[in-house]
Amino acid sequence: MKKVSIIGADMGWAEAPEDGESWGMNDVIKLRPVTRIISSDLEADTNVSDARKLADETNTPFIGQENYPLKEIIEKFGVDYFSNTIAYALALAIYEGYEEIDLYGINLDNPLEYNHEKDGIDFWCGFAKGRGVKVTVHGVRSQVMKTKSGLLYGFGHPQGLTHLYL
Repeated sequence: MKKVSIIGADMGWAEAPEDGESWGMNDVIKLRPVTRIISSDLEADTNVSDARKLADETNTPFIGQENYPLKEIIEKFGVDYFSNTIAYALALAIYEGYEEIDLYGINLDNPLEYNHEKDGIDFWCGFAKGRGVKVTVHGVRSQVMKTKSGLLYGFGHPQGLTHLYL
């Protein structure tokens, strides 16, 4: 089975296995070895330039804006919805035929990430699952594929209410 671990730099990244295919987002290579680095951020970003330099030094493949198969992925899937590097990594894993994707260190528990990046990650996780890819989110703090309240709409509220008004 073709399997990949996609690793972010948030809490839980260290739980990712050392063996097998592992893709580090942006500058995760500063924390641990990976088999590929993916960054959709602009080259001027310090994290990207540091990651590219470390990739060169360690002979680790680097996927950036210049060599990401964006056109091919959009043509194949008919979708151009990418909210961050993790969304690009998920789409690439699906495109390359991975049958199992594990997410580590991707928590989205700060407001900026949650409000601006979560939707794209959830979309590509759902897209993968819809194509039969097993997606596992590791880490108790991760908000990937979870509702903000942690409850299912219409279920789980003590009074049986379908809406929570704060």
